[in-house]
Amino acid sequence: MTDRWTVGSLLKWAKSYLQKHGIASPRLDAEYLIVHALNRCEQDVKSLHRSKLTRIDLYTHFDQPLSETELACFKSLLISRARDRLPVAYITQRRGFWQHDFYVTRDVLVPRPETEHIVQRAIEICRKKVLDQSSISTVYQMVDICTGSGVIAISVAAEIAPSTPQWRFTASDISASALAVAQRNADEILLPQSIDITIENRDLLVGVSPESIDLLTANPPYVTTSELDELALEISHEPRLALHSGEDGLEHVRRIAEQAMSCLVDGGIALVEIGSQQGKAARDLFIAAGFSTVVIGHDFAGHDRYIEATK
Repeated sequence: MTDRWTVGSLLKWAKSYLQKHGIASPRLDAEYLIVHALNRCEQDVKSLHRSKLTRIDLYTHFDQPLSETELACFKSLLISRARDRLPVAYITQRRGFWQHDFYVTRDVLVPRPETEHIVQRAIEICRKKVLDQSSISTVYQMVDICTGSGVIAISVAAEIAPSTPQWRFTASDISASALAVAQRNADEILLPQSIDITIENRDLLVGVSPESIDLLTANPPYVTTSELDELALEISHEPRLALHSGEDGLEHVRRIAEQAMSCLVDGGIALVEIGSQQGKAARDLFIAAGFSTVVIGHDFAGHDRYIEATK
């Protein structure tokens, strides 16, 4: 390392260091970690940056020197990423998803871009329901199960509620620790907009009233038992409860298909994320449960990504 570290020189060195340790996105990870280190040390030391930095700000601070405190802070973050393979989201406790920055801990899955396909489709369905309604007094219910950090429910609510107040939103999970994360995200993102959401501790749809849900969303566990031993080191840090779903990876999807048939209203829709090779098997489960229309949704790479099932 050089005698005088600047943002630019540290970023270049950190990228090389992460690359040598096999990190798939060394430049991006280095940027996130430097920003987090500078922001975390901001309250303890005086530096040239007065307000909270973003990744974009790095490019206007390339020549800014770093203090010993900031360097030490960054070093500890870098070790966690390179040697321990801890996901950046767990290190910074933040993750961008859809249009918001979410709080994340090791109690929840790291939100992934693939799940945004569920959000996009849910928003389309919510808007269409309101446009097609016969009465402006009609109230609709969206329920997101296996909510984790709450990214699906909160993202949809933040976009839909301001223009279509007919929708009501509920997010549930079996993990109380995950619900604490979801509640914090709801407080940070929805509360300032005066958008209500109900957070519930629940095992899938157990106890939900029959024919009470218009739109069901879920990103359930769908990793098979054999796949657990083959997970990337980063994923091994994520909660097993949110990953594993029996021998075939479809234990939760199977239960959701059976329970959703009872809980959805006629014409109600279930959007359920699945593994990249589970499309046909998952579709068969929803057809067997009695759904009238079942479609496999794909991500931008063409992989199976979710089931859209209409009662």
